Amino acid sequence: LSGPTIHERGSAKAEDRHWERAYKIIAAFDKACEANNAQGSLYPQIDRLCDTPQSQAKILEGAKANSIGPAFCSHHWYANKASVELDEALALPMMKKLNYVVLTNVKLKPNSYNPSGMQAVRFDEGEIDMAWMLAKIMAFGYDGPISSQGWAIGGDPYVACKRFVDTINLLKKRFREQPELNPLI
Repeated sequence: LSGPTIHERGSAKAEDRHWERAYKIIAAFDKACEANNAQGSLYPQIDRLCDTPQSQAKILEGAKANSIGPAFCSHHWYANKASVELDEALALPMMKKLNYVVLTNVKLKPNSYNPSGMQAVRFDEGEIDMAWMLAKIMAFGYDGPISSQGWAIGGDPYVACKRFVDTINLLKKRFREQPELNPLI
């Protein structure tokens, strides 16, 4: 489902047959999760049918999923101009089952090698205000797993992942001990 820009690909190009197939696949995954007492996550990714919070909601609803919740991925959300604003995304009914958050940052710099310009980067090096993003996710009430991309973002993946964990812990501590430094206040 290709197109010239990120927001003109994936779900923007989907036809009914694509949605129907997604419903069937996710319904089967949901059934397997339920049979194994497991919780699944539907991860949004650019250039795929499930590329925005809205497409996630449509797929989960169409599949009548009970054992699958949405995942939220900051860099895929940010890179796709077709995504609703964060507050609107968090207000979607499916987000009551949010069960996985990925906080990876991004730089958008189109070039001949990468026409979309999307480059995942370390948590503290991109265009997204990640302190704001974390504060929004916490204010929403999410307290489940939070991860980040550690590979293909430059440098040593171990260092990138350690820096991510340390920074998340420092931000949470700052929000607790210095609430006036919370970006939502």
